[in-house]
Amino acid sequence: MLTASNYRPELLLLSFISLQTLDMLVAIYAKAGFERVQKWVDDFLVIRLPDEFWTEEDFMTLTGHCGVPWSLEKLRHFAPTQHYIRFDWNLSAKTVSLPADKLQKTKELIASWLLGRASFMAKEAASLHGKLIHVGCIFPLIRPFLRSAAIFAASFWSHRAHLTPPTPLHMDLSWIQSLLHYLPNAIPIIDPTPLDIGWCGDASTSFGIGVIVGNNWSVWRWAPGFWVGPNCPFDIGWAEAVAVELEMRLALHLGIISPSAAHGNHYLIRSDNIGIVTVTNKGCSRSLKTNTILKHVYQLQAENQVHLQAIYVPTCSNIADALSWGDIATFIAGFPGISNPASVPLPPHLGDKLIPFLL
Repeated sequence: MLTASNYRPELLLLSFISLQTLDMLVAIYAKAGFERVQKWVDDFLVIRLPDEFWTEEDFMTLTGHCGVPWSLEKLRHFAPTQHYIRFDWNLSAKTVSLPADKLQKTKELIASWLLGRASFMAKEAASLHGKLIHVGCIFPLIRPFLRSAAIFAASFWSHRAHLTPPTPLHMDLSWIQSLLHYLPNAIPIIDPTPLDIGWCGDASTSFGIGVIVGNNWSVWRWAPGFWVGPNCPFDIGWAEAVAVELEMRLALHLGIISPSAAHGNHYLIRSDNIGIVTVTNKGCSRSLKTNTILKHVYQLQAENQVHLQAIYVPTCSNIADALSWGDIATFIAGFPGISNPASVPLPPHLGDKLIPFLL
């Protein structure tokens, strides 16, 4: 990896010309046969394939004769892993990760925020939020926990003020601390193809939730006095997120998925709610209640080293639709191959909202 010597950012015109010159360098190298050259401001990332034998010196010499001041101090020699745009890129493993020292500093920063009676200034709150967003690029499962950090950073009335982190932020940082403990510090550069094990679920406001994993199915109905709907504290988006959580708990309970699974740890799930598909893949929702459920889903993923990829299917193609309405007879008649009724204990946060539906 090569870095051009710093241009003068205080001179706006020269800065602009310098950037144009760097674009020209990329074109020169492409014309000379160096086709895999990426530029980020004044940093150059150069890829050399195994059957190529040119050196760093060859690369620099091409334009060095023209007066390009390559920085030998910042030069990083060819290696399978390179640090670029603040991440470590491993071409052999095809993964990207946080530098180990940066991850450790982030963990220490979180620990300092969890100390009792600690108070912080606005710039420290903004810095925490920014660092967590950066870390979320590698650890997407922490994203639902970042909202409280953003709210706290925006709550300062003076840049000199010292505020104590509120309880929601303290709780979210505890979740993030736990997730960083369980999750590997690497994600694939290209997402692997998820395994399709017949995993889907659905929810209805009038009855409850139905889920399917393989040839197993389960149904729960809303507890007496608990309501879901547009004018209720809990909406259909929350209910669809609960379906995802129960699907995962059922799959784990039955041993269908596990950290040691020989066939991989990426699984495909189906939903007829485009909103829940989006938030499952993206990692956060605008709804606080839906985010609460997503936190449990992501905690389960982290603890079991499992990754979920959701796709949308229309309601007419969602085989769990009849289950969510409690129409078991229609489901069994339509899908005789999915013949195993199963159950899984409800977690405490759902125990007063759902009851198992028995035939």
